[in-house]
Amino acid sequence: MNWWRRRLTTRVLADVVLDLRTNAVAAAVRHDLSFYDRYASGRIVSRITSDSKDFGDVVVLVTDTISSLIEALLLAGVLLAIDLQLSLYLFAAIPLIFFTASSLRRLMRRVTRRGMQAMAVVNAKIKESISGIAVAKNYRQESAVYADFDAANRRSYAVNVRRGLVL
Repeated sequence: MNWWRRRLTTRVLADVVLDLRTNAVAAAVRHDLSFYDRYASGRIVSRITSDSKDFGDVVVLVTDTISSLIEALLLAGVLLAIDLQLSLYLFAAIPLIFFTASSLRRLMRRVTRRGMQAMAVVNAKIKESISGIAVAKNYRQESAVYADFDAANRRSYAVNVRRGLVL
C-alpha cells in the first residue's frame, strides 16, 4: 500500500514540479531587461530550481505525515485493545516527544535557510564565472575567479554538512 502511494505521489508531483518550473521560466523570460539588472541570473535560476524542488519536498512530507498519523492512530487502537495500562504509559511520553520536536524545529529551520543561501551564492558564482570567463582569460584572472568560487563552494560545503548533521 505504501509503495503504491509513494509511486503515485512521485508521478503526480513530478508533473506538478515540471509545470511549476515551466511557468517560472516563462515568467522570467517575460520580464524586461531592467529586471535582470536588479537580479543576478544565477539567483533567478537558483530560485526556480530550488523553490520548485522544495515545494515537491513539502508535498512529500505532508503526504508522509498524513500516512504516518493514520498508521499511528491504527496502532494506538490496537495497543489499547491489547494492554490498556502499557498504552497509558506510552501515551504519557507523547508530550515529551512533541516538546523535543518543536524545540528542534527552530534550529532546523535556521540551518536549512543557511544551507539554501549558501547554495544560492554558489549558483551565482558559477553563473558569474561562466559569463565572465572571456574577460577573466583576457586579464589572466582565471585563478582569482577560481579562488573566489572555491571559497564560496567550501563555505557552502561546511554549511550543508552542518545542515545534514542537524536534519
